[in-house]
This record gives sequence, structure tokens and C-alpha cells, in this order.
Amino acid sequence: MFENYDGLYYHKSCRNQRVFVPRQLFDVGSCVWYKGHVFCGSDAVRVRRFLVTGGYCRFHEHSRSYRKKIAPRVSGIAVQGILLAILLAVVLLAAVIYVLWNARIESYNVTAQYDLRNFITAEETYFAYHQYYLGTKGDFIERNNPASTLILPGATFIESEGVRIEVISGDGRNFKGPPEFIVEAVHTHSEKVYLYNFARMSSAERVK
Repeated sequence: MFENYDGLYYHKSCRNQRVFVPRQLFDVGSCVWYKGHVFCGSDAVRVRRFLVTGGYCRFHEHSRSYRKKIAPRVSGIAVQGILLAILLAVVLLAAVIYVLWNARIESYNVTAQYDLRNFITAEETYFAYHQYYLGTKGDFIERNNPASTLILPGATFIESEGVRIEVISGDGRNFKGPPEFIVEAVHTHSEKVYLYNFARMSSAERVK
């Protein structure tokens, strides 16, 4: 029924069609070895069906089957593909971390800008009633800091967590100077410092 050629058992009626039955058919996990490849599960079923429906050729399992765990062969191309996939994943992860980090820093910068605008509005409101601004060089306001010396009485301005606004030049009572009355706002985790000149009514920014 079977003939042995090159370590493989060929079915006599199938030799002309190059259809053969391996000498060792492994049934561990419903796997079968056919033409140098391992097929398991539904793939093994399709291989058997292919052999059974091959005209007058029939699939015959050899009486001796070995219960062995088959280690799949990994070709060089497969290894390169895996390494390439890992490299791409690392690159994508680094890009995502970079984007998220920049977005976080930008949110701190925006918070400092927002607080500075609100502080300017509160100072302008105070100036409308008293004809001068509050604060002199060295005064600052910072949340949860009892040492803050720049207090706007009756103002609705509330600084954000982590933001410090400080007078770096001049005196609010003589805001035109010299020196001119200038304040700066910065967040603890931001990368930029935002400034406002009350004498010129102009804004600027610099790297921390």
C-alpha cells in the first residue's frame, strides 16, 4: 500500500501526482505534517480533505504515530519581520510619548497666559477706580503661598495652581516709570515666561 522514498511514505496510486503521506503523522493538538509544513486545527482538517478528495488518491494515516511536540521552524525572513514590527512599535510609542509630553507642556503655558490676562483685567479694573496699579518690584501672587504680597482687594482674580505672577520692574503708582511697570507670569512646569508692560500695554514672552 505504501512505498518508502527519501524517508517518506508514498501512496502507490498517488506517486504520479506527487501526493504523499508523511512517515510520521503527529496527532498532538490535531496537528499534521505535510510537505514539510505543520498544519493544526482547521488547517489540518483542510489538508486531510484535500488529500481525500484528490480523485482516486486517498489519505491514509500510517499506523505508527508519534506523540511529539513539534517546534515550528522560524525562517530568517520571519525573524526580520518580527524585528521590523518591534522597531516600528518602538518608534510609534516614542512619537506618541513626544506628542503627549508637548501637549502637556503647552497646557501649562496656556494656563500661565490665561492667568496673566485675568490679572491684567483685575489691575485695569482697580486702576479705573484709583488711577494707579497695585504692586511694586518684588511683589508676587501665588496660590497657597502665604508669603504672597500682591493682593487685589475686592478683585475676582484667582490664580491657578502652579502659576506665579510677579512684578519684575517699576511701581504701580508710577507705572510709566522709569522704570516701567512690568509683570511676568510663569507656571512651575511651563517652558515659557509671559510678560506684560502696563506702560506700553504690550505683551511678550521668553524661554524660562
